[in-house]
Amino acid sequence: MDREDRLDSSMLEMFGLTFEQSNLLFSTERMITKFDIGLTKNQEKAKQKSTWLEKWESGIDTYLDSADADSDGDFIEEDDLRDRFKAEIQKSNNRTWYYILVLECLEFSPYTALGGDDDKEFKKCKYDSKKGYLRLKEFFLQQGVLSDEKIERLHKTYKKSIDQITGKGGKIALGIVSVVAVAAIAAAGAAIFAGPIAVALFGGQFAGLSGAALTAACLAMAGGGAIAIGGGGMAGGIMVIAGGGALLGLAGGGTAAGIASAMVQSAPEYTLTQAAKLETILKEVILNAQQDVVSAQKIISRLQKQIEELNKKLTELETANEKNKKEINNIKTSIKYLKKSCKDMNVFTSAYETGLSVESK
Repeated sequence: MDREDRLDSSMLEMFGLTFEQSNLLFSTERMITKFDIGLTKNQEKAKQKSTWLEKWESGIDTYLDSADADSDGDFIEEDDLRDRFKAEIQKSNNRTWYYILVLECLEFSPYTALGGDDDKEFKKCKYDSKKGYLRLKEFFLQQGVLSDEKIERLHKTYKKSIDQITGKGGKIALGIVSVVAVAAIAAAGAAIFAGPIAVALFGGQFAGLSGAALTAACLAMAGGGAIAIGGGGMAGGIMVIAGGGALLGLAGGGTAAGIASAMVQSAPEYTLTQAAKLETILKEVILNAQQDVVSAQKIISRLQKQIEELNKKLTELETANEKNKKEINNIKTSIKYLKKSCKDMNVFTSAYETGLSVESK
């Protein structure tokens, strides 16, 4: 195993969720969606939301059932969620996965595009993000792992990262960002869901799917905040990558640069949300909670390499012909987002390292 492979492996463990952790993630997102549907007084809107949930569940089921045939891939009902969380927390060596899961749930926005004819109706469905956030915070506080302050910091750091990367000064609604990001992937379906690319991006278990079924399965995963590993998982039982780890070229194992490139070429909005999540985990978990400067530096270094790969791809497209104008613009936007995110993380890490040095004297 060479140095690059070892780097990938360590990052995979950092941003990877096991089968059980993935099921906890999706089951919590399902719980909050059902909560939102229960708040919806308009019966027609509630029905549309329920239709979305059924289709989203189907896409997630496709992955969980195929990822590990020996495990129980059924969604965990709310009454059992707390006990399953408690059991997983007790047997875990560290809590990074838990922070990532909490962040993904806090920033989850249901009713995203699923690549079908119903997407126009789903677009009209509104998620009560304020009530959803409070319900999720209450749920996670009951588990006794994170304080109210730490949960708030995860949410605020993510929002601040979005604003800093885009330079919009707090004018972007987080829920809209998430919905637009997944919608952008759906709009680019012809490119990103072509057989080989879809399999590389979302895992070999989708190889037997095509058309609407493939699109729905992939979009369900993306909307849930995760990228599938596929092929029966990877080292350590890792099944999905979350928390922005996909930007580091982890999903799919050995096809790092190609996967990250394919994603950002089609949907720079998705790059934005993943970069903000990556920043949040680096600042609030890897540095503030774990004081792991070395890992933070590795993440920044890896992201810089991804930017280099994108610049190479950009040069190829610009040299080829003018027909690549849209793809060129997408890559330029993604590179801009990644550079800004990388700069923010570098400044934060350097300041943190300096602070540690001062404290130790």
